[in-house]
Amino acid sequence: MKWRPLIFILLAGCGKSAPTPSSPEPAPLPLSSLSTEEVQKAAEAGDAAAMCELGERHLQARKAKDDVHEALKWFRKAADKGNTDAMELIGGMYRDGLAVERDYGKAMEWYQKAADNGNARALASIGWLHFYGLGVKQNHAEAVRYYQMSADKGSAEGMNNLGFAYRFGHAVPKDSAKALEWFRKSAEKGNVWAMTGLGDMYMLGEGVERDPKKGIEQFQKAAALDHIPAMQVLGKLYAEGKYVSKDPVEATKWYRQAAERGDPTSMLAMAIMYKFGDGVAADEATALEWLRKAAARGQPEAIAILKKGGGKFPK
Repeated sequence: MKWRPLIFILLAGCGKSAPTPSSPEPAPLPLSSLSTEEVQKAAEAGDAAAMCELGERHLQARKAKDDVHEALKWFRKAADKGNTDAMELIGGMYRDGLAVERDYGKAMEWYQKAADNGNARALASIGWLHFYGLGVKQNHAEAVRYYQMSADKGSAEGMNNLGFAYRFGHAVPKDSAKALEWFRKSAEKGNVWAMTGLGDMYMLGEGVERDPKKGIEQFQKAAALDHIPAMQVLGKLYAEGKYVSKDPVEATKWYRQAAERGDPTSMLAMAIMYKFGDGVAADEATALEWLRKAAARGQPEAIAILKKGGGKFPK
């Protein structure tokens, strides 16, 4: 199986503590433990971290509906109050064209603003733009310099991207040991891309003894944190019996989780599983439903199948 290099700066990471009460006790609860209604109340009361958290929740809700404009509204409110996580997230929205026209120049401006105010993750985001030459001249050495600064300041994203650079030898000597070191540090901080990077390396035996079991464990950890690419990989591994015993039921479980989170490739996989009764009872109607969902999200193979079959599976 050919593994894709994994690198991405996640849109995540607002300040995770609830507004500190006037009394020193009890200790503030993590914002993530509060209901959206509670977060909204705190945001409307002027708490910048709650504004950023509310924006993130709206951003995640786009899986079900288009909430990106509401997300941007709250990120801007938080940024106006000096919240650097919100500044970095606004940069990400300009980078990805969410609620605004894609503009790498403006993305860089927001990332730089966040970095200038001490945001370590923004340094990794600046490096990402340099790595791919988005809005700036492509420069891997400059990217790695920013990754290193970000990692040195404790950013999980910087650590992950530095691991990626060492794994594939981008502007630094290829060094599997250093790649593993940075991936581990990043994974310990909860970075899902670092977990999948470790999973890759365990699967392939890069810098470590080949250990598919440990590789699967890393992908499962990432999937448990709602990481769709990890779910995709697990579905594919169990469907093909690669590195693990073939298990269509387990494959269906992971494909279903990814599909229900909006992944079109996993929707296509679900359609095929239902069409041929692989891991589930064969069901033409459910198969066609998943196929149409995949096509509606632009999945090219699903579109081609429907076109060939006149809106259905071909005979």
